[in-house]
Amino acid sequence: MEQAQQPLLLDELVSRLSPNDPVAILLGTPGSGKSTFLCWLALHMARASLTPGAYQLPSWLGREQVPILVQMREYAVRLDKEYLPLKQFLILQWSRSHPNLAMKLPGELSEGRCLVLFDGLDQVATVTITGSGFTGVTGVSFGQIAATQVTFISDTQITAVSPAGTGVVDVTVTTPGGTSATSYDDEFSYQ
Repeated sequence: MEQAQQPLLLDELVSRLSPNDPVAILLGTPGSGKSTFLCWLALHMARASLTPGAYQLPSWLGREQVPILVQMREYAVRLDKEYLPLKQFLILQWSRSHPNLAMKLPGELSEGRCLVLFDGLDQVATVTITGSGFTGVTGVSFGQIAATQVTFISDTQITAVSPAGTGVVDVTVTTPGGTSATSYDDEFSYQ
């Protein structure tokens, strides 16, 4: 994957995508229009996919593809309740939209006819926590919200999937010995 050294116009970014280099990560500050652009892109691809020949895509978007817009904050909320692999989550989401969608989209995906757009990737993160006394860890919290998928690595390291959130929160670790005290060093910042 090519990494841009300077900002690109969106049409330049999209034009650089190819079957051999099909991934782009759109970075920007909150409120800069990343989600709006993904929705706009999904809308245009849907129009072109649903009405072949009747709607002309802007030329810089290339060929029409079936858009799959994945709101990662919805996945993060689901992960807060129970672990569910992303593929299963998508199949459940598609089934709710249309009964045949969950059977049709995997085939379209494997044929390369889909444009998968992940919105809010920064809202689902596996975080490595370092410290001491983690043996027997029973929970990790980001602010007042429990993390999911807590994995014990060693007495000095664990990982956890952060729940959806905003701002800066304290990360606390609970073991049979109690819950860690909060300090400036345990802060987690949602981007």
